[in-house]
Amino acid sequence: MSNHRNTVHRADYNVTTTPTNVGCIALCTSTPDCSYVTYTDDTSTCTRHQQLQGKQVQLNSRVWKRQLICGSPFSYNETVGSCIFLSTVKRNWQDAKVDCESRSSRLLVTDTMDKFNGVKTSFIQYWHIWVGGYPRTSDGKWVWLTGELIDMTMFHPGQPSGGPGRLGFWKEAGILKLDDISPEEAHEYICELL
Repeated sequence: MSNHRNTVHRADYNVTTTPTNVGCIALCTSTPDCSYVTYTDDTSTCTRHQQLQGKQVQLNSRVWKRQLICGSPFSYNETVGSCIFLSTVKRNWQDAKVDCESRSSRLLVTDTMDKFNGVKTSFIQYWHIWVGGYPRTSDGKWVWLTGELIDMTMFHPGQPSGGPGRLGFWKEAGILKLDDISPEEAHEYICELL
């Protein structure tokens, strides 16, 4: 992809933008698969993104995020950055996973610090919440439902403690962090649209 001045850096979107932040936002709002834009002041470039997960935005860039329309029963959670559904019924981990899949979604995967911190702040009133992770049988390392390794700093100190647990957020000393919880316990859970 080229880095020409005043262009959207996306091969399938060959449109010249107006060299302003407002023009960049207008371009994103008129494009269905544009969820974020970054506008770089010093080069007057507008870049559209479907996701910004894990990307560092340069200091001279401005970021605009679209409020996504998720469809009931999902709603967009600004701090998590996803369309999510928080259950009102408590289920064990496997039943929670199946329920999310029946909604064309999955148990939430907090594979970025932004999503992880979003859950910590949005759901602090809960003691336990199921999310999408488990220990691999081959080596015991913890992975998300996507197969990616889980950052062990996301766990409470001393966790996971071992055994056949499944991944959930657990509140200790007023802080939600990851923990291995018995998969048979019934808790609320968070589904996210893919």
